[in-house]
Amino acid sequence: MKPLIRHTLIPGIATHLALKVIPNAICRLRRENESDPKKHLKLFSDPEGFIHFHAKPSAEHSHTAKIMIECEKEGNTEIYPYEFRSSFRPTNDVPLPPDLQNHPKTTEHTVRPPLSEEEIYNLSNVDLLKRGYPHRPDPKKALGAFHVWKRSVSAPVKVIKPSVIAHPELRAGSTETSNNWSGLELRGGTGSFSLVSANWNVPTVFGNPADTSTNSAFWVGIDGDNLNDLVQAGTEQDAIDINFIFFNISFSSYYAWTEFLPQQPTEQVVNSFSVNPGDEMFVQVWIGNLGEVANLNGATGNFFLQNLTQGILTLVSTPVGSTTVLGQEAEWIMERPSFGNNPAPLAEYIFARMNNPLVLNSSDELELYSAGNPIQITMKNGNDLLSSSLPLGPDAILYLWAAAT
Repeated sequence: MKPLIRHTLIPGIATHLALKVIPNAICRLRRENESDPKKHLKLFSDPEGFIHFHAKPSAEHSHTAKIMIECEKEGNTEIYPYEFRSSFRPTNDVPLPPDLQNHPKTTEHTVRPPLSEEEIYNLSNVDLLKRGYPHRPDPKKALGAFHVWKRSVSAPVKVIKPSVIAHPELRAGSTETSNNWSGLELRGGTGSFSLVSANWNVPTVFGNPADTSTNSAFWVGIDGDNLNDLVQAGTEQDAIDINFIFFNISFSSYYAWTEFLPQQPTEQVVNSFSVNPGDEMFVQVWIGNLGEVANLNGATGNFFLQNLTQGILTLVSTPVGSTTVLGQEAEWIMERPSFGNNPAPLAEYIFARMNNPLVLNSSDELELYSAGNPIQITMKNGNDLLSSSLPLGPDAILYLWAAAT
């Protein structure tokens, strides 16, 4: 057992916390003596050994709340006890948490230089990809998407070396779309779609109902609806609201992930890549050879993740192997992912929005989802509505939370 850590949290404010633990570990945040895994919040430490999470107390109170953070890596387990006061008045013995503006950011990276104005408009997609830039939208067909792409390439960016931890249980992606997906989907014949893209602000989530771990996955992908293959990437937003009798604390965590079914049965957490609620993400997923344009006959599934707010990006590439990626479907989805075959309660996200949903069609043209005939998917548990979506004009999708289960 590690020494007790004590901090004061401001009531009604979500505080960003960081804790040094075992590097590249899987951790569980739980109430003291709580053994039920359904009441644990999963956290993943980065290569430097830091976990990040957010804590929001419901009210000020003189009583304290104690949690345990249990971290495991290759049979090595450490437990970190944490005690919180919920008060507007920190003390010398129980201070406010450290200011994370000064948090050390030593993750291994290089710097991708910005493109010049001439390069932005004149480099081919082949040249862009060879130099580490994403596919460029046509400003005549998707002006908003082009402006986001231009912001992506117009400033120096830290390129984070990808480090990945396989989530031990959580799977995003299922054929039961009415049970755990909400969003929009395009369908076509084999070879219709080789790339899918969008940008979004990471939704803030809350634990509801209390004392139950809740999950949400916000992603773009190719195939997966009644197909064996699924190539997808996005952000995970998880929360648990722990009741400490006199007040509650809502704990939440956020991370980026990729997944390539069937060879990857669970989410692959990109633990070297930082994600916070509200950050603007730009994500492209495609099949192709590295440094070449999207092509369903390519050797790898490629997952380009850029955090425009933090000025960082990473590129994860996963071999296609023996999988045949059909390219029959393209999706923009809010999901309650599954533990095995059981969908998790959907974290309360209130509302979320995806902007500039694009696909690369069989004519090698990047076009907005609205150029096709998108199918609207509503998430239900039996007759109970959990999450719905609707188009916001030709270049955005709105998602609305209704219930956890």
